[in-house]
Amino acid sequence: MGYCPKCGFKGSVPRRYCPRCNGTWISEEGDRVSWDRDGPDGTHRFRDDRSQGSSGGGFGPSPATFSGGVGHEDDAQKEPRRFSTVSMVIMVIIILLLATALGSFVYNRLSNPQSYRVYPEEAEFRLERTFTINPGSKYLVQYRLHSAAPKTFPGDEPVQDVIELDASPYPQTGLPDMSSGVPELMVWEGEGLRTVKQIVVEYHITTRLEVMELEDDDVGSFADYPQDVVDTYTQDEWMILDKYGAWVDANNNGMMDDYRINPTNTLMYEEARRVVGDEKNPLEMSRKIFQFMVNNFNYPESRGLSSAKSCLQTWQDQEGDCDDQSILYITLCRSLGIPARLELGQLYNPGDGSWQGHGWVNLLLPVYFDGEYQLVGTTVDLVNDQFLVRDPYRFTDWIDSGDGDDLESYYHFFSYTTSVDHGTTTSQDLITEDVVSLSFKTTGNHRIPL
Repeated sequence: MGYCPKCGFKGSVPRRYCPRCNGTWISEEGDRVSWDRDGPDGTHRFRDDRSQGSSGGGFGPSPATFSGGVGHEDDAQKEPRRFSTVSMVIMVIIILLLATALGSFVYNRLSNPQSYRVYPEEAEFRLERTFTINPGSKYLVQYRLHSAAPKTFPGDEPVQDVIELDASPYPQTGLPDMSSGVPELMVWEGEGLRTVKQIVVEYHITTRLEVMELEDDDVGSFADYPQDVVDTYTQDEWMILDKYGAWVDANNNGMMDDYRINPTNTLMYEEARRVVGDEKNPLEMSRKIFQFMVNNFNYPESRGLSSAKSCLQTWQDQEGDCDDQSILYITLCRSLGIPARLELGQLYNPGDGSWQGHGWVNLLLPVYFDGEYQLVGTTVDLVNDQFLVRDPYRFTDWIDSGDGDDLESYYHFFSYTTSVDHGTTTSQDLITEDVVSLSFKTTGNHRIPL
């Protein structure tokens, strides 16, 4: 019988080290037990430092099984295995490598528990948009309100399908031709307005998820862009004007070069070139600009302007809302020869059921289909971190035609003349817009890896 003074383990088999804690084993008489390898049959044996006449002789007995209590387990005749220094070093290296890889995996999973986004495949909704004109103490000699009409997109299962559009009262221009994909404005005009007037537009629309899974080989070179598209969507656009339509010298240089979309600006080109480096593929260039902006530009906590900022202002502020960041992205792309345009509409918030005005980028790419390169408009939404993904929570009512006056008109959709004013103003101080969701239902789910 022996024991370990370190942990208290007891056992009847002679041994050198405690099988539990590897401490020195003490025999019943208080002697240490040694290890020998020269048994008469060539096998291992235990040598007792006591006399060989002790019970059990010089060789240990067969392993005995203990049935019981704490501190006892099956005794064995083998000494605990010893590892060489080299073996230990190798094992430590292996453990560190495994721990590093596993640790990185666990960290990534914990810090990014959801590695994908889930979007509905389709949405069908109805909403009501109410414009309220309140002259207050003013007498409106003339007024004009216009609103862009959403259209059905091409295709058998279009990403946007306008089922019904109705208005009360009807616009003077009539309801738009829904069979035409050409953007149209609904216009209401009048004279001599002293009291509050409301105009209500109802929409019934179906939208579908669109994910463009493109590789570099799917997208052509700059030579594959139609020249008219390059001419239209790589130029400066949307001059900065005041509420009376007069030019604003935002740069304070005395020159009429103040555009919100300003790709000919030297700073914009230099920064865009720095971001993309030596990349030549339009898809990868636009992806790098997207990643740069998502990582470096913030969404403002509040917004007091009624119109979009210029690209230079957003660059200087390092922040901007949806259309501000879209305008900067468009400018950076255009400066490198990549056609891009502003797309505008409404975005649904499934959290609270509200609709808000929204702007994003329509990025034009030459994509190889059916043996040729075809121009494809793709969706880039910077503030929602979506690249080539169009979710069904939105609908489009205007896509930039390349004419900055159209964009100015979209933002300043109400104008009036009073008996005091000497001209027409586009100030939006007398009109409010409210959008109410009447119904919204989705079908299907689609996971998109982040």
